[in-house]
Amino acid sequence: MFNSFSISDLPTALTYIVVALFIGFNFFQIASLIRDRLNARLPEADAHLLRQSFDGLTDGQIAHLLKAAEWQTFAPGDILTRQDAPLDALYFLCTGRANVEIDGSFVTYLERGSFVGEIAYLTGNPATARVTIDEPSRVLVFSRMRMAKVMAKDGQVSGILYQLLGRDLAMKMRRTNTRKVFNNGDFTG
Repeated sequence: MFNSFSISDLPTALTYIVVALFIGFNFFQIASLIRDRLNARLPEADAHLLRQSFDGLTDGQIAHLLKAAEWQTFAPGDILTRQDAPLDALYFLCTGRANVEIDGSFVTYLERGSFVGEIAYLTGNPATARVTIDEPSRVLVFSRMRMAKVMAKDGQVSGILYQLLGRDLAMKMRRTNTRKVFNNGDFTG
């Protein structure tokens, strides 16, 4: 027969030690949550866009993700990605606009709230397009190595980010396919 175990079955001193460890562990967890909450401040100018674009993540998770990024400003003509070249970063346009070219032909444009380099980031392959800044842009540049560390620490952030990258890519494909249909005059679907 299996006997149940109760904390009252432990000697008194050991009971106090177990309770103290339990309280200490919970105190540490609460302190970590408070620290994360206090450090979860998003840049005021970009908070709305970040919350909208990183839908599914808390402010704390977004703030943690931002630790893997650097804010950079790009001017018209600056190149973010070169077709068939390795890419060590994932870009996120916070302001501005960029043009996408494949084999020297214009494919589409990207505006605020768009990721750049997501195919190379997801696959580890070289960039599939040349992306050139079209107007002054403020961009979050996520280092692949720092992103890997953030993703390893929080599986939820990792899963949601992959979902967001997939959604962004699907929207780009739809916009590009729609543009091709209109350019070719094929409205049959």
